[in-house]
Amino acid sequence: MEIIDYKSYGNIDIMLINILSDGTIYYTKRENKSTWAFHNGGISCIFDKTIYNVGYIGGYKYSLNSNCATKWRDMLRRSYDIWT
Repeated sequence: MEIIDYKSYGNIDIMLINILSDGTIYYTKRENKSTWAFHNGGISCIFDKTIYNVGYIGGYKYSLNSNCATKWRDMLRRSYDIWT
């Protein structure tokens, strides 16, 4: 994670660099974030495994609340959620 543009304390742009398991490198730009969020871990990448520690949001063109995303999340919940 790297700050690429500092406008003010509450407004920075960040470049996230991710290397997936197949060796693919993705660069993701996050804009208008605060330095507080940067220093305290409040900025996440779309390729972090945040869905039951196995799935990630990724580069999507659908809303996370769409029917497709909901079914995908439910499939992961049935497979990986130990509390259900």
